[in-house]
Amino acid sequence: MSKNLVLRHSASDTKTKTMTTFSSVPCSNSQTLVSKKEVAIHPIEGTFVEIFGPVFSYLISKSVLVLSYLMLFFTIPVSIWFCFKNLLQWERIVVYRLGKLQGVKGPGSILTIPWLDECTKLDLRTKLIGYPSKQFLTRDQAIVEAGCNISYRICDPVMYVNNIQDPELVGLTNLAAAVSLKHIESSDLADLKTKENILFVGQRIQQELSVVTSAWGIEISSVEISPSSQFIYEHDAANGSFVHSRNSSQSCGTTKHRR
Repeated sequence: MSKNLVLRHSASDTKTKTMTTFSSVPCSNSQTLVSKKEVAIHPIEGTFVEIFGPVFSYLISKSVLVLSYLMLFFTIPVSIWFCFKNLLQWERIVVYRLGKLQGVKGPGSILTIPWLDECTKLDLRTKLIGYPSKQFLTRDQAIVEAGCNISYRICDPVMYVNNIQDPELVGLTNLAAAVSLKHIESSDLADLKTKENILFVGQRIQQELSVVTSAWGIEISSVEISPSSQFIYEHDAANGSFVHSRNSSQSCGTTKHRR
């Protein structure tokens, strides 16, 4: 009997404390505080969505694919002109079907479904970015006129399509110009007079560009620096003027670094 009284007393104390806690919360605009009940989601419902959601998506995509193939079969005289593509030896196509990567196709004849596939055609041949000769101020205050040619190619079509949105490669052109300018202006006049030193400057430009472009699926094949045999002036520290200097690279010509 006493035990039941103790339990009732403790329950009433708990109820009193709970009511006191709710009543102690200030209410704006004389509104009464209404307790909110949290609706618990049964774990079985979440598991049902996680398991059967991908299954439904798979069945729908396969159904659409089967219907598309049937449509191609029944319209085969016309569909040949729209669904078959002929790729040359240096061409590739990256195919996305219903938003999912299907892979790289080519060369030769390939089959695509125009209303399901999103295709990106790429040219894997080596391309050239050429910068005409211009004057640079080297680290030892010499004026040098030099040009630069950078060769590159797409080595990974999937990475190129996924990681970069620049079909005209304007970003690569600007990046190559900035890196070349930085390394030429940070060199001394002696670095641009001999074949070995010019080769070393080209290696530095290629290494820095490769660090960035490797994530784009682009390979820097070669960097060519061609200092001009004219308009090279050394800074004379005695009188503060520029004195014309003969460029020894005139005998060695253009130096090219290839990977």
